[in-house]
Amino acid sequence: MKTIVAGTMFILLFYGCVSSREVVKMDPDTHSINIEASNVRNARKTASREADVQAPNVINTDLNKMIGANNDFGFRLLSWLVEQDAGKNVFISSSSVAIALAMMYNGAEGKTKKALAELLGLTGSSLQQVNEANAGLMSMQDRIDPQVQLAIANSIWVRNGIAPSSDFIKQIKDYYAGEVVSLDFSRPDAADIINMWVSDKTRRKIRKLVTQPMVSPAMLILINAIYFKGIWTNQFDTEKTAERDFHTLDGRHKPCPMMSQSGHYEYYETNEFQAVSLPYHEGRISMYIFLPKPIYSINDFKKVLTYENWQKWMGRFDNTKGDITIPRFRIEYGQDLLKGLMALGGDEIADVDFTGMGAGPLLISNVIHKAYVEVNEEGTEAAAATAVTMLRGRPSKPFTVTVDRPFFAAIRDNTTGAVLFTGFILDPT
Repeated sequence: MKTIVAGTMFILLFYGCVSSREVVKMDPDTHSINIEASNVRNARKTASREADVQAPNVINTDLNKMIGANNDFGFRLLSWLVEQDAGKNVFISSSSVAIALAMMYNGAEGKTKKALAELLGLTGSSLQQVNEANAGLMSMQDRIDPQVQLAIANSIWVRNGIAPSSDFIKQIKDYYAGEVVSLDFSRPDAADIINMWVSDKTRRKIRKLVTQPMVSPAMLILINAIYFKGIWTNQFDTEKTAERDFHTLDGRHKPCPMMSQSGHYEYYETNEFQAVSLPYHEGRISMYIFLPKPIYSINDFKKVLTYENWQKWMGRFDNTKGDITIPRFRIEYGQDLLKGLMALGGDEIADVDFTGMGAGPLLISNVIHKAYVEVNEEGTEAAAATAVTMLRGRPSKPFTVTVDRPFFAAIRDNTTGAVLFTGFILDPT
């Protein structure tokens, strides 16, 4: 098993060969890492990619706290997902999820806001600090590396006739560069229109994020999209790529194209695993590959894959000569995260107290997340998108309506808005 990581932006677990996958084996005498079939237990890979915003010249206290909170949230979410999708490849962008939820956090109040703060690690930070830190995190896409593409986009889709709070909209525009679009969600192509936006922002890697049954009843839809493309500092020679067996969890041997090269790499080894860093271009962003040793099971590694340990590991890599062999692969993953978010943060996550949005009582119906990654001889291309769909919720407080005096009544076509009948009823007896 092995973990491929480049920060918080993307997190991945492999359980087998889909288009080509890897397991890593290492020769302790030569520090050679072979990402092939070493042991059935070595067939899982976790990855975490982030806009590597931790450069000393750009960091500040709030931004550093946000990065740590996002990383911790990402590893906790990943842990829940691998339990739910046991035996399957899992690949996510926790940054995409965290940004989408941070936008939603701007409209949350009461217990819902408290639950979101605890889930995302925002407790103790003001809303302004949260927004400014996220704005700083997003701005890193503009100055990462001329040979690395990183694009982050946000949008809010509003049902025709709904007027969100001007303060809420201003926060999303100012801090998240969010596009605000009013759309008739009842039209049959509403989901297609939203999916076209997502496809454009992810360079056509995520083509279908939402479906019409999700969109039709929605009041608001908040979306984040992330796209990444990085060229290896040292590209793999296609002539050296060859078919090798990949050993899956169920003991099968599956042929996969394996890429090989030799050189000096940032490397770290313990009694339990080996890890190597593969940089993109100038080295600002890297893919980190972790491979548990044969005596160390996937479940053992999952238990120690925490943000606290991650921080320790990142400071222990040394430049070492070695050989690496990794698979060429492509993975797509999708999941509704709402159940997981509620498991991690409590039922209040999906509650109705989003009064700060100014769109009436709302509740979360879905948190759809889809992600894509392709690794080849040239480099890595990855994309992800998260959509939070919100429905009309029950009023925050119970009410009683007793129509025992004159009243007005109207019959309206809710699709077209046409008022068919109106009247004042003064005496119904």
